[in-house]
Amino acid sequence: MLRDGRVIIPRGHDRLHARDQIYLLGRPEDLAKRLPEVGLAGPPITHVVIGGGGQVAQTIARNFEGSGITVKVIEPDEGRCDELSETLSDAIVIHGDLTDMAILQEENVGRADLFLAVSPDEEDNMLTSLLAKRLGARKVFCLLNRPEYVPLAPSLGIDVAVNPRLSTAGAVLRFIRKGKVLAVDQLVEDQAEIMEAVAIPGSELVGKRLAEVSFPKGAIVGAILHGGESRIATGDDVVEAEDRVVIVALKKAVRKVEKLLQMKPTAW
Repeated sequence: MLRDGRVIIPRGHDRLHARDQIYLLGRPEDLAKRLPEVGLAGPPITHVVIGGGGQVAQTIARNFEGSGITVKVIEPDEGRCDELSETLSDAIVIHGDLTDMAILQEENVGRADLFLAVSPDEEDNMLTSLLAKRLGARKVFCLLNRPEYVPLAPSLGIDVAVNPRLSTAGAVLRFIRKGKVLAVDQLVEDQAEIMEAVAIPGSELVGKRLAEVSFPKGAIVGAILHGGESRIATGDDVVEAEDRVVIVALKKAVRKVEKLLQMKPTAW
């Protein structure tokens, strides 16, 4: 969870505070069922507006095709609008300046369930995100090129901010991290990492109850994938060789986690 700009790996005794941001881990079907029960799920998304008509916007719009969700794309370049109209079967393509308040009002951005500012221009993305939020858009997503801007987004009312450099860095970290790491992503301006790794035979992680593993402070096993079935990890779970594990670790704990993922010297 994120509190006052600092990432905390919660334990059973920790309590949530008002305005904490939380990251949930679970199977999609379980989250879909449980989130409404605890008041963490909003109304369904039916109306999406995308600010910018670049490749990112085109990919997002295509992913919504056939979903029954109304999608509008606002793009300032007329030629690009023509291209999008030809390639997107469901989306409504609007030619206009995405930072123009009159355009946003005319296209009912204030009634959007989700507004995504994903143009190549970072300043335009920030401005149009703020305008969309002011008009009443329920959720606002902003693409930012500068990593240092990402933690500022929540204080500006932007619900989600993503930086492609941080995503790229996660892809690189996959090859740097020791052990059999399948994927790495960074959380909150690289304060923490979430990684998916294979439990190597002979490693410290294998064959013990998780409660008995000398896991570093600031790290936790969130989930285990065994035989094609996933489950949320508890202290009583035993990780078997070749299981896949999802681990969340603060930056300072990553090196110790790497040691747990490697074969013990005595196992050679």
